[in-house]
Amino acid sequence: MPSSSDRVSDSNEDSSMPLLGSNGAPERNSSNTTGEFEESLLLGNDHAVAGAAPQARTATKHGAHLAWKDLTLFVPTRKVRKSWWPCGEEKALKKVLNGVSGYVKPGTLLAVMGASGAGKTSLMNSLAGRVPTDGYLDGDIIVNGRRCDLQAMSTVCGYVHQIDMFFGSLTVKEHLHFVATLRMGRAATKKDVERRVADLIDSLGLNKCQNTRIGMPGVTKGISGGEKKRLAFASEIVTDPPLLFCDEPTSGLDSYIADKIVRVMRDLTQNQGKTIVCTIHQPSSEVFALFDDVLLLAEGQTAYMGTSKGALEFFERLGHKCPATFNPSDFFVYTLAVVPGQESRCRNKIRAICNQFTVSEDGLKMEENVQQQYNSTLRLDVESSCSDSGYEDEVFNRGKRRKPKWSTQFRQLFRRSLLDSARNPSVNRVRTIQKIVLGVLIGLVYTNIDYTQRGIQDITGASFAFVTENTFPSLFGVLGTLPAELPLIFREHQSGMFSVSSFYLAKVVAIIPGFLVEPFLFTTIAYYLMGLRGGFIYYFKTLISVFVTANAASACGCLFSTAFESYSVAMAALLPFDVTLMIFGGFFVRL
Repeated sequence: MPSSSDRVSDSNEDSSMPLLGSNGAPERNSSNTTGEFEESLLLGNDHAVAGAAPQARTATKHGAHLAWKDLTLFVPTRKVRKSWWPCGEEKALKKVLNGVSGYVKPGTLLAVMGASGAGKTSLMNSLAGRVPTDGYLDGDIIVNGRRCDLQAMSTVCGYVHQIDMFFGSLTVKEHLHFVATLRMGRAATKKDVERRVADLIDSLGLNKCQNTRIGMPGVTKGISGGEKKRLAFASEIVTDPPLLFCDEPTSGLDSYIADKIVRVMRDLTQNQGKTIVCTIHQPSSEVFALFDDVLLLAEGQTAYMGTSKGALEFFERLGHKCPATFNPSDFFVYTLAVVPGQESRCRNKIRAICNQFTVSEDGLKMEENVQQQYNSTLRLDVESSCSDSGYEDEVFNRGKRRKPKWSTQFRQLFRRSLLDSARNPSVNRVRTIQKIVLGVLIGLVYTNIDYTQRGIQDITGASFAFVTENTFPSLFGVLGTLPAELPLIFREHQSGMFSVSSFYLAKVVAIIPGFLVEPFLFTTIAYYLMGLRGGFIYYFKTLISVFVTANAASACGCLFSTAFESYSVAMAALLPFDVTLMIFGGFFVRL
C-alpha cells in the first residue's frame, strides 16, 4: 500500500550530504575552493558556503531560462443552480492568478512565498503543466525562448509534491529502480538503469537506507521524513530535468532537516545548473538565506521578484521596514496578508505594493527579461523553428524519450503489486484462516446431505453458500485496495510513467492468485464435508464455477472502487447491488 511522508523525522538521520556532480554522481573536484565548499557543507558552515558558492557554480549549458507572461488562471469554486433541473447547474469561476509575469535564469533557486491563498501552488502548477481539467489558463509560458504548451512543460520538468507518496512495502532501491525503468525511456538498458539508481543513491545520501523499506506512517516503521523527501527528489531527477518544481518541500520537517533539504536543492542549482522553483512556508532565516531569488505573491498578483536583499530595500522604501528581530520571510508574509476584519485596508495596501513594484527598478528589469524571452518566441514563430541555439535543442530533446514498451510497464507494475501483497502477509493470513474456518463450519452444517425430496432444499442452500461465500468477500476484498492506491497511481500516470491499461491489467492479474487459493481451500473442505456428488470431474466443475464467480465478483469490486472517490461512498453504492444479486440469485425466488 502507498504511504505518505511522516510529519516527524528521525533526529539521528545521517547528517552527511555529498555534493551533486553534473552527471548525478558526487563531485570529486580536488581544487581547494571546491574542497572547502564540500567541507563547509558537511560541517554546516553557512558563511563558508555563502563565500564559496559563486566559485562552485558550474556551466549552465543544461539549464533552462524560464519565463511566464501575463498568466491568468480561473478555477471552479462551486456550482450555481440556474434551474431546478440538474443539468441547469453551472460552475462559478474564481480568478486565482491575475496577470502574473516572471523570469528565472539557469542555476537559480527561487522561493515563491505569500500568505495562504496568495496563489503560490496555483502558479507553480500552472508553470508545470498541471492545470485542473476544469480550470482555464491564459498567458504564455516560455522555456529557452520557446513558447510551451502544458504538454511540452511536462516533458522538461520534474515536480516534487508536498506530500510524499510511496508503496511502503518497497525498499528505497526497489522504488528507484521502478521509477528509473519507467521514466528513462525505451532506449535505456538495464545497466543504464542500475547505474543511474546507484548514482542517485550515492549523490543524495541514501546509501544507509537503500535496502530499508520505505514504510507506512502509523503502520510499519521505515525511513525518516528527511530521507523520504530526498527519495522524492531522487524520483523526480532520475531523468535529469532542467526544470524542477517543489511544493513546500520543508513542510512538516524540523529546522535541521529542512535546512538539509534546501541545501540539496541549492546543490542541484549550483553544480548542475538546474532551474528550481520552490514554494515554501515560514522558512527559518538560515533556510531563507539559501535562496537566490524570491517571488512574493499577494491576491494572485506579483508583489515583488528579485533578491531577498532587494525585497527588504523595496519594502523599506514603501514605508514597511523589517524590524531587526524579525525573520524576513515572516515579515513579507505578514505585510502581504489579508487580516480578517481589515480586508479593505489590506487589499488597498497590497494593490499599492504591486503597483509600485511594476514601476520599480527590479520590476522593470524583470519585465525586460520576460520581454526578451517573449520576443524570442515571436522570432521562432516566424522562422518555424524549435529553438535558436544548440543547447536549447538539447534541453527539449532530453525530454523527448520514447515511453517503455507496454509489456515493460505491465511487468514492472505486476512485480510491484506482487511484492506489496507478499510483504503484507497479515491480511492474506487472516483471509486464509477465514476460508478454512468457514469451509469447515458450512461443511459441517450440510454434512451428509440426503439425495431425497427433502434434501433438495439442503442442496439448494449449500449451492447458495458456495456462491455467496465466494462473491461477497471478493467484492469487498478489493473495494478498499484501489482507493488507497489511486492518489499515487494518478500522480505516477500524470508523470507519464505508464498507461491506464497496463496498470489496470497488472493489478487485476496480481490479485488473481489470491482469488484462486482462497476459493480452492473453501470449496475443497466444504465439498467433501457436505458429501456432495462423488467423482473428481464433478468436484472440478464446481471448482471452476467457483473460480469464475470469485474473479467476476472481484472485477465488480474494482469497478465500484474506481467509480467512486472514497471507500465509504463505494460501500454505500455496493450494498444495494449486493442485495439485488441475492434476491435474484435463485435461492429466495425461483426464476
